[in-house]
Amino acid sequence: MYDLNRIFETTITVASNAWRYCAEVETRLDPELPKVHGLADEIGQAMLNILINAAHAIAGKDRKEGEKGRIIVSTRSCPGQVEICVEDDGIGIPETIRPRICDPFFTTRMVGEGTGQGLAAP
Repeated sequence: MYDLNRIFETTITVASNAWRYCAEVETRLDPELPKVHGLADEIGQAMLNILINAAHAIAGKDRKEGEKGRIIVSTRSCPGQVEICVEDDGIGIPETIRPRICDPFFTTRMVGEGTGQGLAAP
């Protein structure tokens, strides 16, 4: 059993070098979120990858000098489950590649960039 909110707070801190110069991070974490079963390290790694991707998307968007983007991380309790939502105001995913984002080994990164984990379902 582990506390998702605590994992996300820690991961946001760990990822701060990726987002601090280009974004503000806002958290909307449900204080009544139940503890969940799972693998804390894996969910922390997934959240780290998502935050880094959000920071890259924000950094890739044209903005006024000194203007920062926004990343919002939220959790909420739902009957029998929890919901995690991560939003950013970066450049977004081009319409042409959206159907492929969960394909195994699909990436928009150059060779040697990223972790290679992607969004493919197990």
